[in-house]
Amino acid sequence: MNLFFSCLSKDLIVILEKNNKVIDHLKKDFYLNHVNNCVRNINMILKKNNLKFIDLNNIFVTSKIGSLTGKRVCFTILKTLAVLNSKLNFFEINSLIFQAGINKGFSLLKCFKNKYYCALIEDKKIVSKIEIISHEAINLLKCKNEKIFIDFDNINYLKNFFNLKNDFDKIINIKNYEI
Repeated sequence: MNLFFSCLSKDLIVILEKNNKVIDHLKKDFYLNHVNNCVRNINMILKKNNLKFIDLNNIFVTSKIGSLTGKRVCFTILKTLAVLNSKLNFFEINSLIFQAGINKGFSLLKCFKNKYYCALIEDKKIVSKIEIISHEAINLLKCKNEKIFIDFDNINYLKNFFNLKNDFDKIINIKNYEI
């Protein structure tokens, strides 16, 4: 049984998957409130499907770019689960790549106020320097005739998970992972 979750944007995304089939999933806007909602919603989706954390084999997460609080929540959960179940495997992918999926385009995630992390994604890789841009600069990106993905809005997160599942990097030693 595989669990994917992301809490690095305004949305909490959770996918429960087995053998490339979705068991359950959710996407909820918890902007600035992942601390109170991440574990609660993961527990809810597991309970709804008569599962416990011990039933999980692999956990996939987004990482690197996004909410610092979201990163801390995510990796606190992972490190706790590693203590509870030493057989768990952990995998990560850059949140900017996850947002774009297999598409080419500019991936933007809010970092603070009216500022965004921004990078050009192509072939499931970041092909430009990751920059912080203003909300106003988004209009300049529109002139470049590339798709623009902002804050996980209007993305097919299920499709992106399955398209990228083999591109997640294995986290070798979660206990020593630096946030």
